[in-house]
Order: sequence, then structure tokens, then C-alpha cells
Amino acid sequence: MEYKGYFAKVEFDDDADIFHGAVINLRDVITFEGETVKEIKQAFHDSIDDYLEFCAKRGDNPEKPYSGKFIVGRSRYAAVKNLKMVYNFQRCPIPGTTKTKGGIP
Repeated sequence: MEYKGYFAKVEFDDDADIFHGAVINLRDVITFEGETVKEIKQAFHDSIDDYLEFCAKRGDNPEKPYSGKFIVGRSRYAAVKNLKMVYNFQRCPIPGTTKTKGGIP
């Protein structure tokens, strides 16, 4: 489920006959539960709204969910080296022919 950019994982407890869920991709812990699909959705929305209100009252910025992307910067030297490697790869001969793959001018 998704609400206001936050995602939740929901499971059903067959023994207790209840749905329980938790917001994922956060360090903060946000949980909720409900007996029906409608209740679990509402509980999720209420939990997110309560979390955002709690953060606002404290003057804290609410934690944003992790995107799952890992961004790595690289030096200009590494970028040029990668371009040269791509250029050389594209100029190598196609196996079984005398043609080349082209190359970057």
C-alpha cells in the first residue's frame, strides 16, 4: 500500500484473525492493524497522518522513505576513462567479420 509517499507491508494473522502492517523503508517504526481491508487501509492512513502531525509538533522533519536507489558520484577522470573504454569496445571487430562496430567520434 502507498499513502503520501510512504509504503506499507501488510500481513494477515490467521490465529488472531487480524491484519497488521508496518511502514517500510524508514528507520522510524510505524505500525497499524485492522480487522478488514477497509480498516487496515484507514489505519495506515491514520498512522501516517499521526506521524506527520507528531513530527510537525516537535518541529522535526518527517523521515522520507528510502528510494532503493544508491547514487554514486564519480570523478572526471573515471568518467573519461569509462568513455574511452566504451569507445574502444565499440571499435573492436565483430567476431567472424572484418567489420567494426563503429565507435564514438
